[in-house]
Amino acid sequence: MTSCECGCCAGTTAQTPAQVNRPPGLPAIGYRAGTYSQFLASMRARLSSPAYPALAGLTARDTGDPAIALLDGWAVAADVLTFYTERLANEGFLRTATLDQSLQLLGRLVGYQPRPGVAAGTFLSYTLDKDPSGRDTTATIPGGARAQSVPAPGQVAQSFETSAGLLARWSWNDLQVRMRQPVQVAAAQLPHLDEVSLSGTALNLTPGGRLLFVFGAEPAMQALWAVSRVRIDQAAGVTVASQQATPPSTLIQMQAAYRELFSDPQIGLEGRAARSRIIGRFVTEAMQPLLDSIDTYATPADLADALDQLLQRLDEATALAAAYPGIHAWFADTLRPALAAIAQQLAQLQPRSDRARPAPLFTALGLERGDQQADPALIAVGAILG
Repeated sequence: MTSCECGCCAGTTAQTPAQVNRPPGLPAIGYRAGTYSQFLASMRARLSSPAYPALAGLTARDTGDPAIALLDGWAVAADVLTFYTERLANEGFLRTATLDQSLQLLGRLVGYQPRPGVAAGTFLSYTLDKDPSGRDTTATIPGGARAQSVPAPGQVAQSFETSAGLLARWSWNDLQVRMRQPVQVAAAQLPHLDEVSLSGTALNLTPGGRLLFVFGAEPAMQALWAVSRVRIDQAAGVTVASQQATPPSTLIQMQAAYRELFSDPQIGLEGRAARSRIIGRFVTEAMQPLLDSIDTYATPADLADALDQLLQRLDEATALAAAYPGIHAWFADTLRPALAAIAQQLAQLQPRSDRARPAPLFTALGLERGDQQADPALIAVGAILG
């Protein structure tokens, strides 16, 4: 702008780049060097500026002139460019950003990862009227059925919708709390179980009786259990049967038990390893090496240590398979109990407190006290740490 009062200098002063005032605390920042009108006024002013003598011949100022039309087009381009430049500048600050992606990128600068939004959820209890005919008819509560909360004073009622259709019966109006659930027992676990709980209290089971466990049609997949003690729990509605104590196993039996895991149809190790890359890799890299060297372990403690390491790797594989429910359940509920049962038997054969203590470092280095021919450095290490 100009301070000339007569108006003779109007239109001869450039208005760009415009001065922008950005006080703190604003919801948006100004970042434009000018607007369409300012850019056009500045270019028209430079047509009359003595700083550009080559433009002195362009004396027309009418918008129909080709030169003025060209300036008008560039003013539009500059207006669009500065508009989007200002939008980008606003996305670079936390207070003025308007896009979720901008906020996520700003959070990454300080290592912050926002948690995705989660819709509110609640538990609903539906009560159905009894069918007058007495039949236990199944009704369907359709998905999207709406329910409202009862608001407290000063609050607003919240609306909820069912995410899927629900089957309902009037006989389910008064469901009891579930006190127990079936437990899957693998054939490899059976010899090591102290007791089992059977549903019912009138089974006529007495000490000295037999329980037959059937895991398949083949006779080899059946096991007979000798009952030594019977306890009836009327409150829970179960009969608890305990088996007779079995003689302690030997190291050779535990080595054979580990080999049998690879052919046990209840575990199905070979078939699952062929179908699952996660199981196949665990068998190849963890279980197979132990199978190849199973006969080299001279004491139960050595084999127990190797099984402890295998169980640690199994826990890692189980965690990696969390995204695959079938594989995760097989690792946790089938394979791990079978391996843990063998490790438990080995611990009974040779408790950890009875295992031989490792040799002192002085002896492990192959040195003898007073050996003058040994390396002085090894002698010093052995004397300090041995």
